[in-house]
Amino acid sequence: MKFFLVAVFIISVFVGCAPMPAELSSKSKVKIRMPASANQLGNRHLKSSSSGPRSIRIASLNDIDCYAIVVSWGTGIGTCSTATPATVISNAQMAFGSIPDGDTIEVEVDSGLARTIHIIGFSESSGTCPDFRSLTQAQRTTMSNPFLVGSTTAELVGPEVEVDISISMTGSQEISDNCVGTPFGWEVTTTGEWDTSIWDGATWAP
Repeated sequence: MKFFLVAVFIISVFVGCAPMPAELSSKSKVKIRMPASANQLGNRHLKSSSSGPRSIRIASLNDIDCYAIVVSWGTGIGTCSTATPATVISNAQMAFGSIPDGDTIEVEVDSGLARTIHIIGFSESSGTCPDFRSLTQAQRTTMSNPFLVGSTTAELVGPEVEVDISISMTGSQEISDNCVGTPFGWEVTTTGEWDTSIWDGATWAP
C-alpha cells in the first residue's frame, strides 16, 4: 500500500511504499485535504430552485461548499460533459466524495501509471454534500453546476514522488450537462424532439 498526501490550493501529493510484497501493493492510499473557504458555509444560505443547478452561480473558490475527486486512466468509460456538448472529463474509473470544504478524505486508488486526479467543486444550498457518483435531479436543484478546478496526471508508483495540483476558478471548466458511465450513476432526464414529418400540426391539431 502506498500513501499520498494532498493539500490544496497547491495540492502536494506524497507517495511512499509500505514494506509489503509488490503483489500486495495494487492499491494506493490517497489522502486529500480540501481548502477551507474564506466564507465557509456562506453559500449555503442560497435558496434551492426548481429551475435547476444553473440558477446557482459560483465566482471563486470561496464560493465552493463541496469537493469531489475523480480519477481517470486507460479505457475508463465515465465521462463528464458540458451542454455544448464538449467533454470535460473522460476515461473516469473512480470517483469519491463529495466532502465539505476544509475537510479531509482518504481513499484507495488502483496503483499504476498515468493516473489523472481531477478536483471538482460546487456550491450547495441544502447544507449536505451529496454523493457525487449518484446525483439525483432533486439534489442538483440545490447546487451549482460542478466545476473542474484542477487536474494532474501522475504515476501512482513509488518509492516516493511528489506531485502538485493547482486549483483555481481561472481556467476551470463547468460540467453543465451530466456525468455518465461507470463510476457515475447520475439521474438524468431526456427530452424528445417533435418530428414534424410524423406529427404535423395540420394532421394532428385538435
